[in-house]
Amino acid sequence: MSDILAVIRYGYGRHFTSIEGDTEKIATFLKLDFVTGVSYLVSLTSIKISFCLLYLKVFKTTRLRWLYYLVMAFVVCEFIEELFVFTFQCSPPSKYFYPNRPGVCMDLYVFYHVSFAIKLVTDIVLFLLPIPQLLKLQTSTWIKAGLIVMFGLGLL
Repeated sequence: MSDILAVIRYGYGRHFTSIEGDTEKIATFLKLDFVTGVSYLVSLTSIKISFCLLYLKVFKTTRLRWLYYLVMAFVVCEFIEELFVFTFQCSPPSKYFYPNRPGVCMDLYVFYHVSFAIKLVTDIVLFLLPIPQLLKLQTSTWIKAGLIVMFGLGLL
């Protein structure tokens, strides 16, 4: 939360040209933006791994345990790849913080769209993974439906 407040102080929400005159203010804004981006990646990865660990703990005798491990490995690989691209999108990396320095930065438009699609697929997979086990429970249909809804809240 504090980085969001700091980013707002250094220009978030304003057009880039309105803060363009102050190089250090722009650099501070971009550094905070970078930290926020890394925090976002760490948070999403942690949440997805925690869901997989929950499934492993709750569904101990399922044949799908290998799939939980596979999803965790995929999420970790996705995190490493996104962190690498995000960190080294500019050459030299300091160009990200100081746009007027010589160097080149990648256009991440396509990368972000592909990344979003991958995140969406992993979210849907994490939602669908426990459903077969929940349907096998020896309980009423209402309780099964309630459990599916509760597990489905993670999709939000």
